[in-house]
Amino acid sequence: EQGELFADGTIRASGPLDSLAVTGNVAIVRGVIYIPDPAQFDVIDTQDPAIFAVTDTATAEALGISTGSAAAQNLRLDVGVDVRRGTFGRSAEANVEVYGNLRVRTEPPGDAFLVTGSLYTDR
Repeated sequence: EQGELFADGTIRASGPLDSLAVTGNVAIVRGVIYIPDPAQFDVIDTQDPAIFAVTDTATAEALGISTGSAAAQNLRLDVGVDVRRGTFGRSAEANVEVYGNLRVRTEPPGDAFLVTGSLYTDR
């Protein structure tokens, strides 16, 4: 289990898959994300061409490797995210409440995800 978030908002997807636009706003009203223990990470280079020779697309997606879909390559994304109090990051060493506002978009479309804004914590 990686956590559970409760959200409310309006997201709109429009256009054909090869030029999909996703816009809107979402509020994460409460929840928990469990922070993994860095000592447990198995780091791989997801850009290594050898990975593609031994993985199928389902495994590639689980590893965060781009499978080259037209929808992902040409995606136009512009979504506001309001993270409200009552949202926590938890691990064996931490229990941190986070809140703030973010905007997630692609810049230019399909190139890279750009996240702007701020998340805050209290001591």
